Amino acid sequence: MNEQSHDQLKQNSADGVNHVTLTALQQFHCIGTDCPHSCCRINWHIQVDPDTLARWRQLDGEAGSDENLMAHVKRFSNAAGEHDVVTKNADASCSLLDPQGLCRVQKQHGHDYLPQTCREFPRVFVDDGIVSLRSASLACPEIVRLALFSRRPEEGESMLQTDRDSVFAVAQRVTGDAYANIKRVTADFLHRVMQRRAVPLNLRLFFIAGSFSRFHHELAQQGFTPRLAETHFKTRFHLLSQIAQDHKAGTLQSNPVTAGSYWKTIADLLVSRQVTLDVLQAGQAAQAPLVQLLDTGSRDPAYFEKLYTEIETNRDVYGQRYAQRYAKVFEDYMVLSFLNRKFPFNQHESNLLASLVMVLTVVAAIQLLIWMLLSAQQELDEALLQRIIYNVESQIGHTDAIFKTLSKDPHMLQLERYAEVYLDLF
Repeated sequence: MNEQSHDQLKQNSADGVNHVTLTALQQFHCIGTDCPHSCCRINWHIQVDPDTLARWRQLDGEAGSDENLMAHVKRFSNAAGEHDVVTKNADASCSLLDPQGLCRVQKQHGHDYLPQTCREFPRVFVDDGIVSLRSASLACPEIVRLALFSRRPEEGESMLQTDRDSVFAVAQRVTGDAYANIKRVTADFLHRVMQRRAVPLNLRLFFIAGSFSRFHHELAQQGFTPRLAETHFKTRFHLLSQIAQDHKAGTLQSNPVTAGSYWKTIADLLVSRQVTLDVLQAGQAAQAPLVQLLDTGSRDPAYFEKLYTEIETNRDVYGQRYAQRYAKVFEDYMVLSFLNRKFPFNQHESNLLASLVMVLTVVAAIQLLIWMLLSAQQELDEALLQRIIYNVESQIGHTDAIFKTLSKDPHMLQLERYAEVYLDLF
């Protein structure tokens, strides 16, 4: 699939839409069997769209054909309804892989006969009249490498190209629609916060979480209006400097019980999604204090305090040894994660906060795996960090796991109750 050039996107900028393109797409190509975490071998349910289904039926029915593609399709039901999906092998890999690990459909019939999901992955498209995004999923190892670790910013290489002054910018008055103008206000707020790089990233994320959580509650009480959004975010922005001062003075800290409980929940999510630390040697993992504590089933306050004390130890190790080294990686990661998950552009009232919770939960899972790694006395080199990112993104971020968790525990949407845990990130 050919990607639109940035110049082509800029030609359309007069429409009031912000065109944003991930520059890594210009260099991206699937590396096939060389991929360390192939999307064809992950336990995903790959839908077969109606057009592809019709093509496969036609191939199966052609005279003299020995094809039987429909034997690789089954019906699957989830909360969104019933779908046709590709069947899997016993190891959860796609049943259409040949013995060499290559896609039999693509080899024999070409790219156009792949399901739409396979044709497009890892690309992410957003076109909502406010932003036109051409990005890519960080569940793909090659995208992680190209977007976060291979650029040369000192030579002027940027992660994203846009025809405006910000990847979150939208026209001052995009339409007369209330939702569209709320997107403008909230996107501008997110841009201003993320640009305050003199304030550490963890403090900015804490501030974003608290601000949007309070905004969500105001919406529930007063209704969904642009004036409410503008008033809310304008009156809160000055608080970011105060947060930085309070944190530096030591008066803004996580509550040990709240934080311990939260990180135990993240650990349970990792286990439920089978995100394993295969990068650890078995003996080291078993002896790692943090890993041992997270394996405990206890839920009492004393346990949470003990767990958080161990987390603080590994947080400080990360801060001393790696925080500066990977600061730019996580700055870029957060911007791309916000965009890929349509935050704050996905502004349906019921999805705004859920999208933010998903962004923050995925990055929290990445952070917890890093702490577990350090607890096992492992070095966090670039290759290992890449593996952690694309494993979490593929097993948690690229699935509905977090939304399922939210449906079971809606208290997770009350970010103001536990936003302090983000003070410990990075």
